[in-house]
Amino acid sequence: MLSVNFGSYNSNITLNRQNSRNEVLGYKVDNKGYFTSDFNEAAGIPKDYKIHSNTMQSFLKTEANGTFQSYKNIDIAKTLGNAYKIVSQLLEKSPELSSKQSFSKEDLANYFPQNYRIDKQSGEVKQLYSYDEIKQISQSGGFKNISSNESIVPSFFTMDNEQGSTPKPFDTNILSKGYFKIDAKQYTDENGKLTKAGLLVGFLSKNVHTGITPKPLISGETTIWGKIQGLDESLSQSEVNSLDKALSGTLNLTNPKAVATFLEAMNDTDIQSFKEKMQELKSPQDNNGKSIMELIEEVIGKHLKLLLNNENKVKRSLDMKV
Repeated sequence: MLSVNFGSYNSNITLNRQNSRNEVLGYKVDNKGYFTSDFNEAAGIPKDYKIHSNTMQSFLKTEANGTFQSYKNIDIAKTLGNAYKIVSQLLEKSPELSSKQSFSKEDLANYFPQNYRIDKQSGEVKQLYSYDEIKQISQSGGFKNISSNESIVPSFFTMDNEQGSTPKPFDTNILSKGYFKIDAKQYTDENGKLTKAGLLVGFLSKNVHTGITPKPLISGETTIWGKIQGLDESLSQSEVNSLDKALSGTLNLTNPKAVATFLEAMNDTDIQSFKEKMQELKSPQDNNGKSIMELIEEVIGKHLKLLLNNENKVKRSLDMKV
């Protein structure tokens, strides 16, 4: 029986650069582990934004951890640059913060916007909203006269508001409870304030996979799974629909080899190869109207069951030898 190793799928994100003695992820670092100016230049961020290499390593490690991955490889500099394009506008349009090099929790609570209105195409931030303004708008029936080409986006995504009609202010501890781990000490100045770089990586960590930004923050080569989620801007909607269609019908995932083939195809990038592999896995049975997510949940369930069965077999074998 072919055993399927989750690890082989959890580590297949390839870095666009390699590490060396004085480099991390292909960019030079200083003696404290912060990226030097070549990284900032590649990211399009000011030189005084000190980004620690551990932060981006943590981001990539988290991104690679999962059965289904959205990206085959990631450009960390461009990704951080995408976040900066938004954060820099939020600061520029906040007079009380625009000239500061670091921020207290009171600064963020009082002056950093709770939400912002952004043009989906150009990425231009049109308007900022404080917590009090958002609360008042919510109590008055919500936003009105918003163009279809615009979005109202929270600055720091939180799940707290899902069950309630009244919005809650964002947590000023923005480096905690994000998508990936950030060492707060690396972004705290001598006065205990959050640096501009800390604000930037906190924004990335809170928003990178929420789908709330007009365009994906991550820059990289999308996998089939990423394309199905609409993360590949080069694909038209009809092309995305063709991937959905390839998953229609019942897939024969009754054995470990089939599960491995499915996982490999979803985490690869070749569309034609994916369609061919799905055709090979087709079952003549009806799919009973299952959605893509239901199929994926079924695959994960079968995968975990196979791993558990293998573990139990090993345990029984050891018990017999005792």
